[in-house]
Amino acid sequence: MKSGAEKLCSLLNLSVQIDILDKVEDFKEGIFHYVCKCTLKNSFGNVVSEGLGSCNSKESKFSNQNPFAVANTVLKLSKKSTCGCYINSNQDIWYVYSGYRGDG
Repeated sequence: MKSGAEKLCSLLNLSVQIDILDKVEDFKEGIFHYVCKCTLKNSFGNVVSEGLGSCNSKESKFSNQNPFAVANTVLKLSKKSTCGCYINSNQDIWYVYSGYRGDG
């Protein structure tokens, strides 16, 4: 998460958990795809918000790169893109945004 999202989560006393829900790691074809879920919880352990994000090595930003060299980057961007989560705190909506959105 970017520092703004981290600061907002800290201010609201939210914990962040990011899990990999699905992945394709095809080393023969050089295709890497990850789907991640970000879960925000309050200090009581209640889920406040969840967000999904995905990224794959076939996206245009990676077209001129060796897919094996970007496998870790694809995973990191998938996790990072999950941070577009809505937080509902005392009926105020805060938008926590990581600054990254995938290609669609």
